[in-house]
Parts: sequence; C-alpha cells; structure tokens
Amino acid sequence: MRDHSVSRRVLFLSGVDFKERSIQVIRKTPEAYVRDGWEVHYIVGRDNAVNGDYFYEGVVNPEGVNIHRFLVPLASIHGMSNNVYWMAFWFRVRNILLVWSLSSRAMKLIRQRDFDVIYGYEIPGVLAYRLLRFRGIKSKAKIVTRFQGVLYVKEWLRRNQKFRYWSNIDAVTALRTEADLCIMTNDGSQGLSVLKKLKSPVSNILFCSNGVDLVKLDAAKLDAVRSEFYTQNARYFLSVSRLDRHKRIDRTIRIIDKIIHHFQFEGVRLVIIGGGAELDNLTRLIETLNLQSYVQFLGPIKHELIQYHLAQAEIFMSMYTSTNVGNPLLEAIRHNKIIVTLNNGDTGEWISHENSGLIYDVNDDTDLQESDYLKIAGDIVRLMKDQQLYEKIKGGIKEVERQKLWTWDERFQAELERVNMLFQEC
Repeated sequence: MRDHSVSRRVLFLSGVDFKERSIQVIRKTPEAYVRDGWEVHYIVGRDNAVNGDYFYEGVVNPEGVNIHRFLVPLASIHGMSNNVYWMAFWFRVRNILLVWSLSSRAMKLIRQRDFDVIYGYEIPGVLAYRLLRFRGIKSKAKIVTRFQGVLYVKEWLRRNQKFRYWSNIDAVTALRTEADLCIMTNDGSQGLSVLKKLKSPVSNILFCSNGVDLVKLDAAKLDAVRSEFYTQNARYFLSVSRLDRHKRIDRTIRIIDKIIHHFQFEGVRLVIIGGGAELDNLTRLIETLNLQSYVQFLGPIKHELIQYHLAQAEIFMSMYTSTNVGNPLLEAIRHNKIIVTLNNGDTGEWISHENSGLIYDVNDDTDLQESDYLKIAGDIVRLMKDQQLYEKIKGGIKEVERQKLWTWDERFQAELERVNMLFQEC
C-alpha cells in the first residue's frame, strides 16, 4: 500500500489549453486535482491559428498547476485559409506533430519523476500516451483517458461513412485505447453508445455531464451590464457559443428574421456572445435579412460575465448540429431561461416540448426548411403571448435544474472518487 502522506502525482497530456471566454472544464479539471492534494503536471500544445478558438484567448496559468506549454507546430499555416480542404489537410498534419511533441515532452518528465496517473485529455493527449507505449516508455502509472464528447462520430457510424471513419482514424484509435478508466462527458453526443459500437476495451467508464456554477450575481455588475447592453422595452434572445459552422448561429438569425419580418412581432433583440471564423458570414446574413438593428455581436467575453447576460435574456437559443447539450445550454437551465433548441443527440433527455422548453425534431443529414423556421418562430411568438404556457415552461425548466444539474464540486468529486479507487488494491 502506498504511503498516502506523499502526494500522488498526475501527468496531463493535452491539445486543449485553458480558457477565460469559453468552456471552463479544461481549467477546472487540473485545479480539482490540486485541491485534492495531487502534484499536477500539465503538458499542453497551444493553438493560436486565426481560424481556431484561442487567438482571442489570453494565456491562463491555473494556480498550483505545473504547466509545460508549447505552440502547436504549423498552426500559422493551418490558419492561412478558411478553405475546407486546406484546413482539413493541415489540421491532420499539425495534429501529427502535436501528438509527437506531447509524447516527447512526456518522455522527459517521466524519466525525471514517477507518476501515479497519466491522463490523456482528448484525442491528441490519448494518442500521445499510445505513442509513449510505442516508443518503449514504460510506467507503472494508471492510465485515464478523457473525452469531452464524440461530436460527429455517432453520425459516421450511423451513416456507415467508411471514408469519414478512415479519414478520422485518429479519433477512432483514441476512443479504442486501453485504459484503467475512461471519462466520457455526457454532452448529448451519445459517447457511451459510441464506445460500445467501436468495441472500446475499457470496462471502467465514468459517463457524466459537466458541472454548472450556481447563480451568484453582483448587483453592481448586473446594473452595469444592463445599462450598457440592454433596454427596458425589448425582449432579448441570447446565443452563446463559438462562431463555428456546426454551431449554426445562422439558424437562430433566420428564426429572429421570421419573428420580426413575417410575424411582425415588435421589440425583439438578439445578443450573440462568442468569436470565431463564421463572424463574417453571419454579418453578411444579417445585412441580407435587414436585421442590423435587431442583432448585436458582443464577441468573446470572459466566462464569468456570461451569467449577467443570461440574467437579462428571456429566451436562450441553441441550434447546433449533432447535439445541443453543451455547457451554454446547461448554464441556461441553471438560470431557468426559456430554451429553444433541436432534438438531436440526447438533447431530448433535457428539454421536453412545451414542458421545459421548445424543442424540434431535426434531420441533421439535411437542414431546416422554410416551413421549420416559420413553425419555430410562430411557436415562440405564441409563447410570448401566452402567459400560462410561459409560466408552465419556466416551472418545467426549474424542475430540470433541480433534478439533473451538478455543481462543479459534485462533478469532480465523482471523478476523483473513481480515480482514487484505482489505487485501492495497490
């Protein structure tokens, strides 16, 4: 049995750096291990490509975490064009170099000190661990693999898209990696089912959703946000995500167009929080639909400020492909917002139509049609006029919050309990 007076030591291998303006679980994970008394080392490749989602993020160094950071090779070349084929090619090339760099840096650390856990965070981190084994690096450490979801993999398998399968063999290989524990985020992308379909050799799997901060608003900050961005007479819709193609913010914009120009509903405004490569395309769409006076881009903002905009918004919009159970939707649930979304992935396990929100069946193999936009917009207008239905949905989403949401402390307690169990027989 190990002497527990000596801190356990974990080595994270990751291709995702920490963020201030987006998903917080990346930073919160090593911080949770620090609080639990672990010595934490985090090797990470930082991607500053202009078509990525770090070029607008500052460098974050969580307290107590020993960070070994390097720039992802060839990121500048990958970001030279938004052409789909260009990005796909260079994304794969630079990921090969990223995995090699993670593995090489891990080799040096492993030779300097013993680790109790090697933690492969997402696909590059898991592949870097596999490369360590291939290069003959031996360690008695327990192996943990961690995935934030399996976006699109379920679609490749459902459609039997062999080209997608083989052109993304890195993802498939990572998901089929042997480990003492696999942690799969329940983000609605059906990761547990995907692991089974891919015949993952891991039997010890923690499948759980992310935590969500409790609502704690500073009155002065709330007043400042309200006075700068909001007016009393408008009804505000909110979208929170990176401006990526698969987030489909264009769908939300088209719904707003129908509410304003088809149904002639007055006083509607849409606030869009997030940055990314789709900004120019979305701006052109707004101009084409003559919505300049109704839509406001706030760009990427610090995550701690998003709750103040959720407090001001009346309706939260999420129109992603594949699944809509991202952290923004969970945060909207925490704030008891009226949620309008699509029934793909496992989103229907969170939102029930006209009970805890408005949710619509969608065929992600095609797209929403004109009739779909009219239907959704019409239902929203009806909802905003029907106080009884409005209150019913507000009560329903509050019940979802009570039954299904975790705090971050609860989320990481579950993870650390499972990780610490790996040592019970040591």
